[in-house]
Amino acid sequence: MLEARLATEADDAQLREIVSSTDLPGTIKLAYLREPNFFDSLRCNGKTHHVIVVENGHEIAGLIVRSIKEVYINGSPSKIGYIHSLRILPAYHGSLVFGKGLKLLQQLHYEDQLVQGYLMSVIQGNTYADLLLSKRYIIPGSFFLGKFCTYALPLQSKKNLPACRGISISRTTTVGEQLFWHEYLEKNKKQKQFYPHSTGDDFPNKTLYAAHRHGKVIGILGLWDQSRYKQIAVTRLPPLIDQYLALHNRMRNLLRKKLYPRRGDYLSQLFISDVVIEENDPQVFALLLTQAYNDMTVQNEHDLLIVGLHERDTLLRGLKNFRKIKYFSDLYLIFWDKGKDFVKKINPHLIPYLEVGSM
Repeated sequence: MLEARLATEADDAQLREIVSSTDLPGTIKLAYLREPNFFDSLRCNGKTHHVIVVENGHEIAGLIVRSIKEVYINGSPSKIGYIHSLRILPAYHGSLVFGKGLKLLQQLHYEDQLVQGYLMSVIQGNTYADLLLSKRYIIPGSFFLGKFCTYALPLQSKKNLPACRGISISRTTTVGEQLFWHEYLEKNKKQKQFYPHSTGDDFPNKTLYAAHRHGKVIGILGLWDQSRYKQIAVTRLPPLIDQYLALHNRMRNLLRKKLYPRRGDYLSQLFISDVVIEENDPQVFALLLTQAYNDMTVQNEHDLLIVGLHERDTLLRGLKNFRKIKYFSDLYLIFWDKGKDFVKKINPHLIPYLEVGSM
């Protein structure tokens, strides 16, 4: 019999097992890992979390995570929920696992009333999630916010920096300098909807780049390394691709370049974060992104940069000169009861911004 409850640290091993056993769809099979601790991996999703598990006897069949985060809504700091990390064991596909989990989430929503609505992203083609959204007895209200575009940029060779006269770039991992730029970040984050609100203490494992014109900061872009608590592993490769990578790795080994990941290897990735550009100028974004890309190519320790932007964001133009692997998600606002009034107050003219490293 399926029962939903809140997870505890005692469930950590089973949670990590479920996450690693549910591969991403595609010819090349990838698995998300949350090592060494599932609960530690939630730190990038906010400061409040409820991990809901649905179990059959002593076996956890699936999970849903509810996170609460501080963001800017209509230019003012506010709280919003985020429903994410939906996982289900293959043996329970077609069952009531997510229905049970969402019922408990709804109960928590009514009890603590921490937020009025929840963001939720669904990878396009995920018919099971689409089916859930259509079940009004499970999710009474959903509002479509548009398409979220995610791009993986393979780190291969350095690129020429775009011509931007009078603009210089600086880079820092020093907390003091990052806090100095924090004021600029917070002032300009209000230009976009759902941009995470920060208190200046959220820069661990981040490298920040700033663009300057005449001594004034006009743009910031971050690189976020989450490898200490989140990983992606290659679990299956088609034989021809595996042979191709093996051949090229011989040459890359001679050239002392990072080897292409093969089955059983980790994909080393960095997430582009904290993107704030004056007047949302795609040229300044392209300049910062190219500088970060070149630095990481020379460093030769990572495979990919991950960029995520809303379909309406003009910064997408800054990606035109990059080779990229793309996939899209549908972004929704989920709500119950009074949440309908909350949704109506959302300014539709502000472009949504979500940290791709928090999705």
